[in-house]
Amino acid sequence: MKTVGIVIIIVFIPILLMQLGMYFTSHKMKGVAIPDEAQKLLGNGAAGKALLYFYSPTCGPCRAMTPVIDNIIGNHLPAAKIDIHASPELAVKLGVRATPTTLIINNNVVEKVMLGAQPEQKLLDLLQSK
Repeated sequence: MKTVGIVIIIVFIPILLMQLGMYFTSHKMKGVAIPDEAQKLLGNGAAGKALLYFYSPTCGPCRAMTPVIDNIIGNHLPAAKIDIHASPELAVKLGVRATPTTLIINNNVVEKVMLGAQPEQKLLDLLQSK
């Protein structure tokens, strides 16, 4: 029984440390100006509040969240989807280490970073808040 506990600790501690590392690294992005490539994707939307959504087509939570982002884009709100496989340089520049990652941009600066799938209403509230 002791061996099982030790094995569990050996397996889960590195996973936990990896998750914490992603969390803290992603939150260092707050206050960072977005690169020109991201501004071009957002067009005029980058002047106010906008949303950047980084995803991977092979990611389960991304497949669940992509229709939410498509709906936001379909409602003509300032948002852009970025496939990290198609634009790895942009993901690296913004420090994206996991998918899905959603950034709320305010006047070309990262205001909020969210890891994992997010509910549509939360995203809409963040986009429409002042």
